[in-house]
Amino acid sequence: MAAAGLLVAAIAASILISTLRPVTLRIAVGSASENARIVEAIARVLTRERSPVRLSVVQVDDGRTEQPLNSGSADLAAVRSDVMSAGVLAIATLRSLFQKTRQAALDHERSKVELKALVPEDAKEASGHGIRAKRSKSGAISFDIVREEPGHAAVQQ
Repeated sequence: MAAAGLLVAAIAASILISTLRPVTLRIAVGSASENARIVEAIARVLTRERSPVRLSVVQVDDGRTEQPLNSGSADLAAVRSDVMSAGVLAIATLRSLFQKTRQAALDHERSKVELKALVPEDAKEASGHGIRAKRSKSGAISFDIVREEPGHAAVQQ
């Protein structure tokens, strides 16, 4: 019995340690650039404040900060926009799009959960207010947007 308790405590401790360990991101910067000084200052603040995210500065020759990204030896890079390759520029563009649409995606997922809770357990299909919910044979519920028709919500059992 004591061995089982010790095993559970060891598992809990290892989970706790792995979840509390800070994530370290490697960022490539030009060795003598203003970016290097700024990133190093940010890294020191993150370490001092015990942030869950830390920065490890990878110094490279000026103009070559993109290479560690391509080789995988850095997670991030301080790159001038006029020397970015198409791939890095695409990442920057997609990052911007992700930031702009993230809240909408979270709202979408939350609304699906709330809508699923409104569908009766025994209903194969329910519709109303321009949305149709269908339950598959496995029990999964999917949603479609339909032309809103006047009248009350319909439930098919």
